[in-house]
Amino acid sequence: MRERGFSILLLSAICLLSHGLLLNRLGLNWDDWFWLLVGHLQGSPGFHESTSIDRPIMGLWFAGTYALIGLKSVVWHLFAWVGRWLATLFFWWGLRGLWPKRPIETTLAALLFVVYPGYHLHPLPLSTSTQYAALTLSLFSLSAMVWARRVKRGGALLDVAALLAIPLYTLLHEYYAGQELLRPLLLWYLSGQVQRAPKQSRWQWTVRYLWPYLL
Repeated sequence: MRERGFSILLLSAICLLSHGLLLNRLGLNWDDWFWLLVGHLQGSPGFHESTSIDRPIMGLWFAGTYALIGLKSVVWHLFAWVGRWLATLFFWWGLRGLWPKRPIETTLAALLFVVYPGYHLHPLPLSTSTQYAALTLSLFSLSAMVWARRVKRGGALLDVAALLAIPLYTLLHEYYAGQELLRPLLLWYLSGQVQRAPKQSRWQWTVRYLWPYLL
């Protein structure tokens, strides 16, 4: 428990140092101004109309978050930061489910996830809030599925939560739908650890837990 608590604190601290110190200086940029204008002039109907063609759930998201945050840029950046922080913790949680006896390696991998420089849209907190939310839900779904195979009790509840997260994140933002291809690979890997079955039965074990997600 101490090791897990230390990992969570370390990841939270690095996430804060990497992405949280300049939140009050970034302001709003690019597409954020469009969404703010839509909210200011048209309110919730404007969000729904702007996203109804391809991302209908996004309109609900923007309508709800805009009603709570409004024009406060610092709050938008804080909101987006929380999404990145949660995504980091769920990423680490999933790795721990795959390799529970490798706490150092999984924490280091999660630290790399925090500071990965390839994502450069941090100055767009309103626009990217949906991306962070979808990423968080997708990582939660994968990680919950992994832990459903690990725990002795509550596995069914974790599976239900993982299943419910799939339509939420894919309809909110489709960027991470490709991560669903990881499910059979993760279950196949777990079949060799949890089930410890011969290769002929590993497929059966994998399909047994995969079919609800395929549906």
